[in-house]
Amino acid sequence: MAAHLIPRVLQSIAVVFVVVSLVFVGSRLIGDPIEAYSARNATQEAIDAARDRLGLLDPMIVQYGNFLWGVLRLDFGDSIFSEQPAWDEVSSRLWATVQLSLAAFVLILAVGVPIGVLAAIKRGSIPDLLARLLALVGQAMPNFWLGLLLIFVFAVQLGWLPTSGRGGFDNLIMPAITLAGFGAAATMRLTRSGMLEVLSNDYIRTARAKGLANRTVIVRHALRNALLGLVTVLGIMLAQLLAGSIIVEVVFAWPGVGRLIFRSISLRDFPVIQVGVLVIAVWFVAINVLVDLSYNILDPRIRVGSGA
Repeated sequence: MAAHLIPRVLQSIAVVFVVVSLVFVGSRLIGDPIEAYSARNATQEAIDAARDRLGLLDPMIVQYGNFLWGVLRLDFGDSIFSEQPAWDEVSSRLWATVQLSLAAFVLILAVGVPIGVLAAIKRGSIPDLLARLLALVGQAMPNFWLGLLLIFVFAVQLGWLPTSGRGGFDNLIMPAITLAGFGAAATMRLTRSGMLEVLSNDYIRTARAKGLANRTVIVRHALRNALLGLVTVLGIMLAQLLAGSIIVEVVFAWPGVGRLIFRSISLRDFPVIQVGVLVIAVWFVAINVLVDLSYNILDPRIRVGSGA
């Protein structure tokens, strides 16, 4: 386990390094933040102070070196516009995004897996056809469109739920459903195909021939083996939910990291963009490491790193 974990962690660190380097370059390609200052009718003294504080007059290689040194010291600089530490700007909104992502992930599991199992058991029946249709619609519909549709129906027409903001449980319902839509549909299809493959194996027929209850065969034998192939996809989905929440947070005015990154891009707030993307990158690689380790829990026969 340790022989695999150490190289995997080193590889993850290299991935994060590449991501933050690309973000450094990409953030400078979106434009000069001083222009945004000028658009706000800032004084020349404020513009000059901002240029000096950001080091925009230094050569790019010097700026990059200062950026990496700051990352190593966990000093990400201050937001250009709020003049607060960039890390504080991101960390104050991090829990809102994590809360939304976890709620969406619970919905993905609670909807996608049971319906996928039911569709596989009832193959060719009306529930199976409805499940496949639902999965097709869920994967084809963009999440921003689903969000607007939910707002129109449940907030505007029915008045059951608030249109935006973060407060009680009712504020979480529509954003979580919107964020979970594509993932639940994909999980539904993958669970169905995995279950169909497992149910056709000889050991399933043997278990039924021994007189085991159908529920025992489905849950203890078929589902466990079907989930083994699904765990990687679910891990990637959990990682992508944090990164993919940007549009959903904008649609529902959810005060999370995604909405902050969107606003910072429009304002060309380099430090906040860099910290936000760094947090998402670390989340993504950490989830992937945990997925690798989870194989031993699901099936002890698998030896991670053995090539089996």
